[in-house]
Amino acid sequence: MKKILVSPLGILELEGETLIPLLTFEDDEQAAEILAGIRLEDPARVPLDRLSELLKNEEIKTHVPGLIRLLKSVGLEAKDASDDKDLLEAIKKKPDLLVRSGLVKSPQEYYEILHERGLLITGKLLQSATTGRDKLVIQAILFLDDLDKMTNLAVVRIREWYGLHFPELDRKVENHATYCRLVAFVGPRDRYDYDSFEPLNLPQSKIDQLVDLARTSSGTELKEEDWKPLRDLAKETLNLMEQRKKVEEWIDSVMSDVAPNLKALAGSLVAARLIAMTGSLEELAKKPASKIQVLGAEKALYRSLRTGTAPPKHGVIFQIPLIGKSPWWIRGKLARFVAAKLAIAARLDAFGGEFLGDVLSQQVHDRLEELRKEFPQAPEGKKAIKVFPRGSFDAKNFARKDQQRRHGRPGKGGKGKKRPHGKRKHKGKK
Repeated sequence: MKKILVSPLGILELEGETLIPLLTFEDDEQAAEILAGIRLEDPARVPLDRLSELLKNEEIKTHVPGLIRLLKSVGLEAKDASDDKDLLEAIKKKPDLLVRSGLVKSPQEYYEILHERGLLITGKLLQSATTGRDKLVIQAILFLDDLDKMTNLAVVRIREWYGLHFPELDRKVENHATYCRLVAFVGPRDRYDYDSFEPLNLPQSKIDQLVDLARTSSGTELKEEDWKPLRDLAKETLNLMEQRKKVEEWIDSVMSDVAPNLKALAGSLVAARLIAMTGSLEELAKKPASKIQVLGAEKALYRSLRTGTAPPKHGVIFQIPLIGKSPWWIRGKLARFVAAKLAIAARLDAFGGEFLGDVLSQQVHDRLEELRKEFPQAPEGKKAIKVFPRGSFDAKNFARKDQQRRHGRPGKGGKGKKRPHGKRKHKGKK
C-alpha cells in the first residue's frame, strides 16, 4: 500500500517519516497546471499515464479527493486516507519533511514556493470558473428573457399601430407570430385575397374569415409610404422570434453536456433557469432541496415569514409540466419531492456522478401516481387559491376573517392598538 501526498513541489510517497518524490514539477507553470487539474478533476491536465506506470498493481491511499477519482478513472485502486494518522501527521510536518528529504533547503524556501505557485493555481481556477459552460448557459437564459421583453413590446406596438388601419384583426388573430406575418407579408386590408395568404399556410376557414373582415373593416386608410416603418418593425419582430427558437435549441443541446440529469428531470429551460438563479451549477448543487423548491418565490417566502401567512409551495419548478398540470391539492407534496430529486440531480451533474436522470424521472412519476391515488379529491374545507384581478375589489377595506380585529385606521393591519377592557380612553379637550 502506498500513501500519496500532494504538495506544491510534486506528488510524493510517504514511507515512515520520509517523503519520496514520485512526480516532481519542473517549474511553476507545470505545477500550477497539474495541481489545478487535480482540483478540477481534469484528466487532460494531469499526467495519468506516468502515474499509472509508477503506481500500477498497488493499493493507493491519499487525502486528495480529486486525485482519488482521477486514479480510479484509469483503473487504479485508490482510497480515501483522510483519517490516516500517519498521513495527517505528515501533512502537519510537511515543511520539515521536505527539508529532510532534500527537496527544499529550508522551510522559508518552501513557503516562498507555496506562495508563488498558489497564486498561479488560483488564477487557473478562476479562469476555469469564468469559462465554464454553465456560465454560457446563464447568459443564454438571460438573453432569452431579454428577447421575450423586446418581442412583447414590439408586438404590443404593432397591434396598436396596425389596429388603427384594421382594428377587427386584433381579436380574430391571437397568435403574435401570425399577426406579424400578416402585417409584414400581406400589408393593407385591401390586399386580403386568397393569393396573398398562400405563403402563410393558414387554414381555409381562417382565410375566409379574414377576407370577409377586411371588406367590412372600419379602420382608417393609410398611405403607401406610411407602411414602410410598420412593415420593417413586423419583420424585425419575426427575426426576434426566430432568434429565440435558435437560442432555445442551443440551450437544449448544451444542457445535455452541462447538466444531463437536471435536463432529464426538469427540462432544459427550467434547469438552465435554476442554474442562472443560483449563479452556477456548483452553487445549485450546494443548495438544500427546501431552497430549490422555492427558488423564484423569494418575495412570497419573505412575506410569509414577516406576516405569518402560508409559505409558497413552489417557485420556478412550477414550470415543470408534471407539477404545473397536477391537481392543486397535491402540488405542494409533489413539488417537495421533485425538489429533493433536483438536488440529487444537480449534485450528480456538478461533481461528476453517473447519469441517473431516467431513474429520477421515473421516481417522480411514481410519486405522482401515489399522490393521485391517496388524494383523489380536494380536501374538504379547502379551496384553490384565487387570484383577484386588479381593481376587482377595494383592497384598502379588505380584511381576512381570521385576522384579529384591531382599532385604528382601516387597512393598516397591526398598527392599530387593542382596545383595553374597562374604561374607554377619549382623546381631545374636556
